[in-house]
Amino acid sequence: MRSLHDNLGIPAEILLQKTGAVFPQTIPSIKWDLFPLKEMSKRGWIKPLGKLKDSAEESMRSFINDCCPGAETIKACFRENSGNRLNSKTDLYALNAWCMRVMSLTYKKPLLKKFNQESFTPGSLTEIAKLSFFESGPLLAQEFLEKHGIYLIIERNLPKTYLDGAAFVLDDATPVVGLTLRYDRVDNFWFCLLHELAHIILHLGKNNHRLFVDDMDVRTPEDKKKKNIEKEADTLAMESLIPDEIWTSSTAKKNPTRKNVLELSEELRVHPACIAGRIRFERNNFKLLSRFIGSGKIRKLFTA
Repeated sequence: MRSLHDNLGIPAEILLQKTGAVFPQTIPSIKWDLFPLKEMSKRGWIKPLGKLKDSAEESMRSFINDCCPGAETIKACFRENSGNRLNSKTDLYALNAWCMRVMSLTYKKPLLKKFNQESFTPGSLTEIAKLSFFESGPLLAQEFLEKHGIYLIIERNLPKTYLDGAAFVLDDATPVVGLTLRYDRVDNFWFCLLHELAHIILHLGKNNHRLFVDDMDVRTPEDKKKKNIEKEADTLAMESLIPDEIWTSSTAKKNPTRKNVLELSEELRVHPACIAGRIRFERNNFKLLSRFIGSGKIRKLFTA
């Protein structure tokens, strides 16, 4: 219809069958049919009007308008990733669709508390880490964050996104953490959550950083000349779970037996999975302490 309007001069109101109708502004950089339309339709994110490919732009514009009601243009929904933890095989259209889906879910449940950057500190992350000690800890963490004006949204990742989590800010400066639970493990949940929250404390809103998306399987490169913001977030997340001064002299670190892991867990009041996860990561041995990592314990909490 846009082609008929541009080339033959047929008025938009005739083509769209609506008085005074005009076509939305075109955005040449967006190729609408590259979005994962079939999967998005399957999940109920979009309602195709006719064949998926033929109605790609109209379906996606409707989806984006629902996700970003305050945005002046569609471009406002496409944020540049501020970090460097993105799998090179990532489908950026699928990634953007997931981010916008998370954004849309925030508008369905307004928070009662406005976020205050000064009151949310590294000490807050330590408080959150201690919630891991409880079986319902992930839900308690979600409630804790809502009371501090921060969204925690759980949304399964789309194919070809290789995504664990993201942190971004809405137009009104409200922080959002989105987690995919790609790996349904207790240790992975708490590290990913605290990593994204560390971004909120250390980086979001500073130096034009608006969005971080993270594949935790991607190791951050060492570059002494360049500030590594992903490394900073990792460090604060680990420190929140297990303070370095305790970890360096810990018996569990030196001799990772069941008894030593449980004793450190009791001392710190954090879940043993968080200790086992750090041991496995540092030793690069992911068969070690596998009974402690809490496989299959997280997703069911958010789907109950």
